Amino acid sequence: MAKIKLDLAPPPETIKHTITLLLSNDDEADLEIEYIYRDGQQMVEYANATQEKGEKKVAKSKASKVDAVEETPAKINYVENRKNRLKEDVAAVMEIAKGWEFEDEFNAANLIKFENKYPGALLAISTGYFTALQGVRLKN
Repeated sequence: MAKIKLDLAPPPETIKHTITLLLSNDDEADLEIEYIYRDGQQMVEYANATQEKGEKKVAKSKASKVDAVEETPAKINYVENRKNRLKEDVAAVMEIAKGWEFEDEFNAANLIKFENKYPGALLAISTGYFTALQGVRLKN
């Protein structure tokens, strides 16, 4: 069994991790993402903040449903729902990552284009974050 060197040196600001995207033609593509490193305490704080945002969103949604009592159900606007969800997903990715291997700038507009071209890409980036952090912790 190999010995692991432990130290108390400051952790890196970012870590790079390669994610695998499943494409519509059953192919796969790898993409390197630069994630923001968070230590254990920072992850707990991040998780709490994320949970609070979610709880506020749910409370707001419930309040608007109570206020909007209608006799007939409202028509669902799938386009607006997707735009809103995409905006939230992009904001979440921007909180955990700060770069990618593309020449195109890593920003909200390009993340939206990326998700539209490769549905599920933002989920893969988000999932990859926790895998990357776990890998860093296992290696240290």
